Amino acid sequence: MAALRQSVAAIFNDVDTDDADAVLARREPVLRTIMLWEFGSDFRGDPQFLPMIDELSRAIEHNADLQGRFTAMVGALRSR
Repeated sequence: MAALRQSVAAIFNDVDTDDADAVLARREPVLRTIMLWEFGSDFRGDPQFLPMIDELSRAIEHNADLQGRFTAMVGALRSR
């Protein structure tokens, strides 16, 4: 789990977390990192991998609660 936290936190190393557009631009890379950590790097070759990432990203985009949780996750990772 620590390695995953480090990988996701590294995605935000050069991002101003107060800049919503900058955080948004990192959402899909974060989702890819989490999914590949969970299911293994071979999952990248699955034809459903990218459509799943797109769908997860859209779900976050259209749900204020999920947006808040994503932002909170980013903040928590940055504070470690």
